[in-house]
Amino acid sequence: MLVALTNAGISRVEEACRAHVAKGFTFLEALNAKERVALADLLRKLLVSLEGKA
Repeated sequence: MLVALTNAGISRVEEACRAHVAKGFTFLEALNAKERVALADLLRKLLVSLEGKA
């Protein structure tokens, strides 16, 4: 069985993704450049550890 989104469904997903990314940028505005680098490093470390458990 093949399931596909309609054009309206695709538009809604794209809209939700744009809103999600915008909210992420809003959250990051609270951090300075050094803090953003530290956060990225920590998130990378967590991701690598999770990939090994998958």
